[in-house]
Amino acid sequence: FPVTIGGITYYNSTGKPIQVSIVYVQSSTTLPSGTLTVGGIVVATGGQNILGGHQLTAIVPVGAPYAFTGPAAPTVWSELR
Repeated sequence: FPVTIGGITYYNSTGKPIQVSIVYVQSSTTLPSGTLTVGGIVVATGGQNILGGHQLTAIVPVGAPYAFTGPAAPTVWSELR
């Protein structure tokens, strides 16, 4: 699975929509929350100042860019293609 802490953008080149699901752990309330961006729009974000695991999920249209930015690498990154 892709390991991203931020700055890497992926593109859905499958020819059909995909679902992306990311789980990450927020270990400090002083770190920023994780975000999942699709097509340049933030579509999911983890809770601010909430410790523990967070799951971010989105549908990515054909050809759309998507990226995760967070305080740590995801513990789970899955794509339903």
